[in-house]
Amino acid sequence: MEWVVVFKEGAMQEVFDWTMKWKAEYGLENVLVKKERKEIGVRNKRTHQERLMRNKPGHQTRIVDRERIYTWMQGIKHWNNQRRYNLLTCKEKEDGRINCDYIWLVSNGLLLCRETVEELSEKGGRCRWKQENEGFNTQKNGGYGLEHCYCRDPAAMKIWNRVLEIAYFISQLITRGSLVAKEIYGSVINIAHRMFEHFRYFVFKKPLTPKKIQIRLCWDTS
Repeated sequence: MEWVVVFKEGAMQEVFDWTMKWKAEYGLENVLVKKERKEIGVRNKRTHQERLMRNKPGHQTRIVDRERIYTWMQGIKHWNNQRRYNLLTCKEKEDGRINCDYIWLVSNGLLLCRETVEELSEKGGRCRWKQENEGFNTQKNGGYGLEHCYCRDPAAMKIWNRVLEIAYFISQLITRGSLVAKEIYGSVINIAHRMFEHFRYFVFKKPLTPKKIQIRLCWDTS
């Protein structure tokens, strides 16, 4: 089994210190630099009066220079000499300012070279951070209460987690799907308020002849 593990100081301190020491003494780094110029959208801030009048914010565009620096090392020996692993880093700069800095441990079976490091970084390592930020972080801090101790029974904990995930999936279908047009309500928060009011004042009844519908997800890939 091959793997890519996020490697940050403090999580595995002994392994981190050993790897950095080995890198300083024996490592021969390989470097790959990727540069791109991209046009991105910029949303103008609204004044308090514009918010009261519900004026839509203006949008402009600007050019950013983005640079990604990949470095990697192969065949790092573990201190017990029973296994080897690889090290992959990615430092991203935007307009000369460091935007993010990643370090991953990579299994020795995955080949690191100029043709593979970018794909391993983007589709392997950084996707894990995307899952953490857009998935678990939302469930922790977005009102779902993932870290709350709802019960002490292990089986009940699993059930609570499944119910929480179902609620999160329904939220994704509503906010990112084609079932509800966000432009009509203005924002996701307004959609939630409308749904809450419907649950308070309306009785939902199953139709005698339910219509077949299809919800299409609209992901923002920018």
